Amino acid sequence: MKVNARITKNGKAFSYQEINRFITEKLFHLEDQFTKEIDRFSLAHKKIKFLQLSSTLSRSNYQSRIYYDYCLLASIQELIAQGHQVEYIEINQELEGAFKELQASHPNSILEYSVVNTRLKLLKDLMRLIKFTGLKLVQIFLIRSTFHKKIKPNKIYALFTSYVFQGKVVENNYFGSITDLPESKAIFMPVIIDVGLSGIFNTSRELKALKNKFIFREHYLSVNDVFKSLSHHSFEKDFAKKITTKNINDLLIRGHLLNSSFNTLSLEAHLNLLGLSKIFKDLGPPKKLILSWENQSSEKAILIAASEYEEIDTCGYVSRPIKQNEFNIIPSKQEAENGLCPKSIVVTGNKALERFKKNNLDIQVSMGPNLRYKWTYRAENKTSKSKLINEVIFIMPGDNESFKSLQRTISDLKANNLSKHFKIYAKLHPYFRQSKKLNGVELIDKKIEDLPKGSIIISVASIAALEAAAMGFKTILYKNEYDQYETSLFAKGQKHPLPIFTDTIELINKIKEDKFNALDAQESIQADYFSSSINQGIDFFYK
Repeated sequence: MKVNARITKNGKAFSYQEINRFITEKLFHLEDQFTKEIDRFSLAHKKIKFLQLSSTLSRSNYQSRIYYDYCLLASIQELIAQGHQVEYIEINQELEGAFKELQASHPNSILEYSVVNTRLKLLKDLMRLIKFTGLKLVQIFLIRSTFHKKIKPNKIYALFTSYVFQGKVVENNYFGSITDLPESKAIFMPVIIDVGLSGIFNTSRELKALKNKFIFREHYLSVNDVFKSLSHHSFEKDFAKKITTKNINDLLIRGHLLNSSFNTLSLEAHLNLLGLSKIFKDLGPPKKLILSWENQSSEKAILIAASEYEEIDTCGYVSRPIKQNEFNIIPSKQEAENGLCPKSIVVTGNKALERFKKNNLDIQVSMGPNLRYKWTYRAENKTSKSKLINEVIFIMPGDNESFKSLQRTISDLKANNLSKHFKIYAKLHPYFRQSKKLNGVELIDKKIEDLPKGSIIISVASIAALEAAAMGFKTILYKNEYDQYETSLFAKGQKHPLPIFTDTIELINKIKEDKFNALDAQESIQADYFSSSINQGIDFFYK
């Protein structure tokens, strides 16, 4: 998060670094306050049902940037209260209404602001909308022509559902191997989220190769349902135009609803709602509904469909560690009251359990099996004493900014001749396998557990980096001063169990030094994020 501004007090100007450090610090401390504001707005408009599936109100930093703007707005208000003057600041379109009101109430404190307009935003939005509409129509036709309805009414005991995409079908990113589901007890509903034609066809082919019976929402969705789902994007904008309040935070929400980009997960949410509603009506409700849980709008849609049937026991499964900035995964008080979270939630690490229980919600939260990380149950992975070898493996992240940062780091290492002493490899994120290239670096396409023992792992703060550290790899994390919140695995103030670097020289020294004890980090990370206390399979959820 970088802000371009000139802020002064008594003639003394803040430096660029001081301004951004001040605002970045707010990101770590305003999560609860922001959640209460979203809850307040949601409660005031709870009769507007499509808002429950809004990406803007989801609190997810991957679906909306509203939390960052909230912290920026709160920072400016605090600085004004302390007697500072904002001589100039650049803001995005979403903040324009809030800053206009703030300047009107403090004309001597905010002298000038300019709105940075994203060029071609509307055109890009339109192109994305056309693309994903076409993809979803192809997906519906493909599934209907490839798979037949095989499930009889009132025969579903447990229904599992999660995202699937190319390469992540059999070894599902959430429930492990879906081939472990016995047909007489449990059925799986895949939500295909590939973003290209080849991905959709390959995922369909992978599903076809399995012997499992599946439920597909595509069997129940019509062309009209797709266009109906798309219409909610315009509903949000029409609703936002009618907000006339002068409340600063309401104006911020209005700005984000009005200027929100087309969001594919919101489209998936409305397709889930329409598809599941028809499935339950046609086949009858299952006794148990187990869904992968990240508190995204697409998951809330499933719960809204299930809420029509009191007999459905809903369970959310958090199959991985929770990063610092994923506070949205823990349901808010209003989300719980609106029935937008499962009746029970299962987590896989002590830190996740602590975060859920800290909120004191009326939700049953418990520890469950590590279905995605089954290596945790192997005796040889409890402690790893592998001798370091001269291999450095970069685990590339799934977001563009972090990817570019590590890409530059690789180039710098080669320029500093580190490649003469260490072999440098890279492992691409699953989402980027088809679209990203790294010139001059050999790519490795293996699971982390299959990487050469003793390798040094370099990454940003990612779940993959935690996994590597938990297996005993020496793991070093990249930390950007302006992206501390986005790249933070650990809570503010918590002792950081892994070494970090901010520039290439520091990384070279970390790679060469031997004093880092990977075993100490491995034991703490295994207990905190990959607990193996529940050694059971997927039948844990329905037996």
